[in-house]
Amino acid sequence: MTKLIYERGAAYELGTSTREDHEHLWVTPPDLRAATGWELKPQGLCRGDACVPLPSGGNWTDDQGRIDLAAFAQHEGRPMVRDAARGIWAFGPAAQASLPSVQAPNFTFPDIDGKPHSLSDYRGRKVFLYTWGSYCGCSFDPPVWETVYGELKDMNFEMISIALDTAGAAAVQSRIRPQALDQLPQEIQRLRGWSDDRWSAKQAPSHPCLIDEEHELSTTYGMSNVPMAVWIDEQGRMVRPPEPAGVSDHFRSMDPDSFKIPDTHANSLVENRERYVGALKDWVAKGDESSYALSPEEVVRRLQPRRPEELKAALHVRIGHYLFESGDIAGAKEHVQSASELCPEKWNFRRQAMVLDPDVVGALNVSPGYWKAMDDLGKNTFYPDIDMPGMTGTKDWLDDTSGHSGTSAAALGTSPRNA
Repeated sequence: MTKLIYERGAAYELGTSTREDHEHLWVTPPDLRAATGWELKPQGLCRGDACVPLPSGGNWTDDQGRIDLAAFAQHEGRPMVRDAARGIWAFGPAAQASLPSVQAPNFTFPDIDGKPHSLSDYRGRKVFLYTWGSYCGCSFDPPVWETVYGELKDMNFEMISIALDTAGAAAVQSRIRPQALDQLPQEIQRLRGWSDDRWSAKQAPSHPCLIDEEHELSTTYGMSNVPMAVWIDEQGRMVRPPEPAGVSDHFRSMDPDSFKIPDTHANSLVENRERYVGALKDWVAKGDESSYALSPEEVVRRLQPRRPEELKAALHVRIGHYLFESGDIAGAKEHVQSASELCPEKWNFRRQAMVLDPDVVGALNVSPGYWKAMDDLGKNTFYPDIDMPGMTGTKDWLDDTSGHSGTSAAALGTSPRNA
């Protein structure tokens, strides 16, 4: 049976009268209404108060009264992805809805217990939104961010953690409700850039920890990696758009066998992290008067319109999540990898595709494929430098590595890794 994924709705199984014809999808009016909310009326296709007249040539309908949803979607500028082998069609929102805006897009995601939380629930408070993934070293960050939350939560402030993880609760439970926090290795602390004081004070998160199984924030907020963060004011406006959450490429100086990192780079990671946390605290205390709060014009300048490739990649991830939930792991990996190929700058897609097999769900991704991808970066950065006063960048350092990425042991004088 043909499955239809439309906008944010769940997958809908179309009836037997559906006809697929190359890039055309002919659906009955009842299926169209049930799956998309659009209805065929005398004035055209209507949803709510919006109506789109049928074209005079009659090419949106056939002799059995079915509507060509693909042609209608193309007319509206909606991205579309079809998996012909599995009988799945996915349509996203109209492209014009993705233009940059200072207003933070609303979202609703569940916590580990399945309780939904929306950004709009926290209107009237400053919000620090940060992302992570079980496949990333940043999965060890929530208990340390909790120390920052403890200092700020009584100042009309909320912290929201969102895991971009297709496997959902199974992948992230051990990070959100961690055991034996005192047994985490020191190498993790050094790679993550946490000071001794914060690392020793870490505790199980009490701030909202949510799960974005379809990597929705990658598209709606333009997230390109994890961990990234957004600062949102009491009116729901971004005062700092997505940027690395106090991290930098200095972690790439690690030895991949031992995860050890030279002191100079470990110190740079700590300095950057503490400057970032200090800036966050300054904004919470001063609001718009903080020198770290950007003007609306600067926020919009730093944002980028969603490219057609991103909108299509989002549909591949949605299909991938549906297939993962259906038990088709190979299909899930295929679609998440397709998303990565469309948007190679989105490392969360690339790393997610590597950890969808049942035996590695929830595991830190240190596979050979990850190391190769890091090596292939060469002098390019994994994280963009944070455009904030006092932050130590990594571009000059990478330029000194003779074309190798920061994970190259030979270039950085660390011990060689196994092939």
